[in-house]
Amino acid sequence: SSSSSSSSSSSSSSSSSSALNSEARSQTALVELASKRDRHSASSIPSPTSLRRSPRSSSSIPERPPPCKRSRTDESPLSFRMLRCPNTVASLPAHERRCTIFVAGGISNCPDWQAGIADELRTRLEQRALSPELALEPTEIVLVNPRREAFDVSDPTASQFQIGWEHHHLTHSDAILFWFPAETLCPITLYELGAWSMHPTKPLFIGVHPDYARRLDILEQTKLVRPHIRIVSTLTALWDQVAEFSLLLARQAAANEDEDESDQNDEEDDEEADDNEEDEEDDDDDDEEEEEEDGDDDDDDENVNSTG
Repeated sequence: SSSSSSSSSSSSSSSSSSALNSEARSQTALVELASKRDRHSASSIPSPTSLRRSPRSSSSIPERPPPCKRSRTDESPLSFRMLRCPNTVASLPAHERRCTIFVAGGISNCPDWQAGIADELRTRLEQRALSPELALEPTEIVLVNPRREAFDVSDPTASQFQIGWEHHHLTHSDAILFWFPAETLCPITLYELGAWSMHPTKPLFIGVHPDYARRLDILEQTKLVRPHIRIVSTLTALWDQVAEFSLLLARQAAANEDEDESDQNDEEDDEEADDNEEDEEDDDDDDEEEEEEDGDDDDDDENVNSTG
């Protein structure tokens, strides 16, 4: 019984440590990308081929050369869409690759800071996404904005719907952006930050205005549960982080596609190698049959001669 409890505790500790290490690596990679955002050479951003698995060694299967860079067009592979409450992600047209980022932060008694997010991100990535050194897959970034264009305060069910809508999209988003402005305390946003900070696999981007009343609390509390998150003080820095994250997603999608193509090619090579082996076995069987037939013919000739 005690050994079982000890094993369970050890397994839980190992799982927690693994999740923290995974979150640490993703946040560290994001910070490194952000610090290099003004350099776009091939040396600063690894090509997708460097992320592929090593090919299987086989004397009968030649190594396939790395894929060529994708041809570039005048259209950026990254697109941005703002989705406002009460609309839902499920109502959007289908897209092969879509990333959703929930935009959490002040709504009441503060400026509409959410309004220009899509334009800010598009401006930051428009040229960089076209860089010939980067191989990117077309990816749609959906910014999920809980700020409505009009909110009917006289409707008793409006708040209930709003809470449910936000909970659903927070849960199903790929990442969450938090901004705490100076004008208001944002108690609901504080609650959401506390809740989602406890989910180490959910990427978070946090910006806190220097004059925000509870800035120190956010800095210290986040440091305890998510120490690898880099909290920024301006919207500009926050947009930069999200832009790097969007670029990373599209680059990973390209790397995954290259890996899938490589796996498919390896499977085709394996099938071809198997077919060749089967053909060789058939040829060996035919040769053996011919040798047996020749041996039988010789025996017949000898019998005829001895009879004569």
